[in-house]
Amino acid sequence: MDDHEVNANDLEERGKLAAEAASIVLKALYIARMNRPDIYFSVNVLAREVTRWTRVCDKRLHRLVCYLYHECNQVLTCFLGDDLKDLKLALYSDASFADDLSTSKSCTGTILSIVGPRTYIPLTWLCKKQTAVSHSSVSYTHLRAHEPV
Repeated sequence: MDDHEVNANDLEERGKLAAEAASIVLKALYIARMNRPDIYFSVNVLAREVTRWTRVCDKRLHRLVCYLYHECNQVLTCFLGDDLKDLKLALYSDASFADDLSTSKSCTGTILSIVGPRTYIPLTWLCKKQTAVSHSSVSYTHLRAHEPV
């Protein structure tokens, strides 16, 4: 949900789910960490707002739960079909550019995977708000296990 589409009153009024928000968001965070990297960004945005929950947060949480309900068949899969010599370690990363309107901070996302011609095994992923204001964004990084970093 884009911050530009938000009603100013909704940013100030306490949300109806404020008392239950922490419990719901932590359950969604568990799901994101275990097998749903597609919701990691949304969950992180909501987790940062638990102590100051507003009506906008209610709307965002509703949208996240609806997405999970309608995409419940989406599962993280991996497949292995190559010899060890054909496998590479790949790190994919991306960053937004000043997507938080209140702080102008960016968000970084990465996924570390083992890849090959017939192999894809995600090992770990993260989505994190950067600690400083960025003036540029990295769009793609690909590291191979046999190349020096």
